[in-house]
Amino acid sequence: MQPNRLAASIGTWNLAAGLAGGLPMCHGAGGLTAHYKLGARTAGATLSAGVIYLILWKGLNFPQDKSYYVVVLS
Repeated sequence: MQPNRLAASIGTWNLAAGLAGGLPMCHGAGGLTAHYKLGARTAGATLSAGVIYLILWKGLNFPQDKSYYVVVLS
């Protein structure tokens, strides 16, 4: 990926996140490097990791009530 395209991508999504009340973020260069080194070459690797996290989250039956997380994480 070219540096200019990466900067434009990060900037565009940070602008969109800011307009929606979200927090700025980056593409996680360290994580991206680790994924590549371990064999991930397509977006399917990220998608499959996300699906695994969702399955674990649902399988562990975390409470759906958001106030639970506010109390626990405070």
